[in-house]
Amino acid sequence: MAYEFILVEKEEGVGFITLNRPEKLNAMNRALTTELYEAMRELNNDDEVGCIVLTGSGHRAFSAGGDIHEQRERDRELSQEERDRQDAIRSRGAYEIGASPKPTIGMMNGLALWRRRRAVLLAGHAGGLPPRQLPVSGGGLRAD
Repeated sequence: MAYEFILVEKEEGVGFITLNRPEKLNAMNRALTTELYEAMRELNNDDEVGCIVLTGSGHRAFSAGGDIHEQRERDRELSQEERDRQDAIRSRGAYEIGASPKPTIGMMNGLALWRRRRAVLLAGHAGGLPPRQLPVSGGGLRAD
């Protein structure tokens, strides 16, 4: 499947999903979020994939979190009831990432701020790489 805001690759039993909006610090807009959930579902259903790695393109940020400009526009255009409905759908998708039946590794490359994301990203040994120190700072994570 072709995506606009993520890259999906498979190599030697590992599925890689790369958030691909480096000019926006990989901020999560609605389209990227939907693509991420679809790619996770696709890789979870692929018997050739044994684990999944999430990362961000560029060197400045894994993800700056939600796309604030899109969020402000959404807040102006939608009623609270509509926003709540969308949030419930988004929360279900985040749950699906966290509940993946396959090991899911967050390969942090810079700033990582995911406000209200329920996906738990685990950083550690992957492909023989040493574990990274990820101190909590300012509501997010930053790889040292």
